[in-house]
Amino acid sequence: PVYYSDLENVLTVFRDNFTLNGNGPLYLSFNGLSFGYSLIGSFNVASTQYINVDGEVRYSPLEPGFKEYLMKMNDWYNKGLIDIDSVTSYAFQAPNDYIVNGKIGVFDHIYTFTSIWKLAAEDPDWHVVALTTPIPDGKTYADVHVRQNNDWVRTGNSMAITPYCSDIELACKYWDYFFTDDGILLSNYGVEGVSFEFDADGNPQYNEQALSLNNISYTQTKYCLHNHPVFTIWSRELAPLDEDQKQAEAIWGMVDAAYVMPQGVTLTVEEGAEHSNLKSTIDTYVNENFTLFLTGQKSFDEWDNFIAQIKSMNVDRMIEIQQTALNRYYNRGKN
Repeated sequence: PVYYSDLENVLTVFRDNFTLNGNGPLYLSFNGLSFGYSLIGSFNVASTQYINVDGEVRYSPLEPGFKEYLMKMNDWYNKGLIDIDSVTSYAFQAPNDYIVNGKIGVFDHIYTFTSIWKLAAEDPDWHVVALTTPIPDGKTYADVHVRQNNDWVRTGNSMAITPYCSDIELACKYWDYFFTDDGILLSNYGVEGVSFEFDADGNPQYNEQALSLNNISYTQTKYCLHNHPVFTIWSRELAPLDEDQKQAEAIWGMVDAAYVMPQGVTLTVEEGAEHSNLKSTIDTYVNENFTLFLTGQKSFDEWDNFIAQIKSMNVDRMIEIQQTALNRYYNRGKN
């Protein structure tokens, strides 16, 4: 499926022809927002995140696309195309039981997990393929600028040394090691003879013991520094993957992430305190109403009041703080 109408047709086939979970075939993770914004990103918005449109900071819930996405999901919800439980779950992906036992048909997931599901599935013909971000009818891939981006989902993989560290020099040496040739090898492949061997061309390859876990993410978690602030060789993940998994990256990359805020945008201490108070309150209000609109408990006739309430909560000041930080980020690049 390319367009939203195509995806709706796929979901309808699942609903009408397969015994699922007594529920809809689409599992919406992250409380209806979808992991990595794979669905809501089609409308160039991203939950309660900011977007960066040609240097202008915008708060996603105030954008027209936020309402358009919610109206589409509400329509699908009313048609029985969405798993009811998923819209109130903050899990980043569907339960494994749902996936391997045919209780859902379309869902978010991490591409390296499919090998585990194949082993767990009772159906020998169990098969899953990647879908790109669907685009609104009448649009093209070039019109979509929001998708899963590591700047959003990997911000925890950061490292800092505080002034209270008892041995700052030693801490610096420790982390500096992981950017040396030996450190890069260790953090990406583990220990030679334990988790990897060198092939005939002198390239490191995970060995049978490391790959026996049947999931490359598990391999990297056990033997390497997985999801850490180190120099990552992403190609190492590809060797044990099947063709469907390898094609996922190209499929998911058919839309760009031009509207994603740069990761280097930072607030001052004073800005951070003020911004945190504002955003926490506003985001909570948005999230509470998001589910109400999606499930039809709140009518879209109340949308203007919803937006007015957000604006009354000093959202303009919240955006102003972030805009100041973005401008500062760009100015750093000019110096």
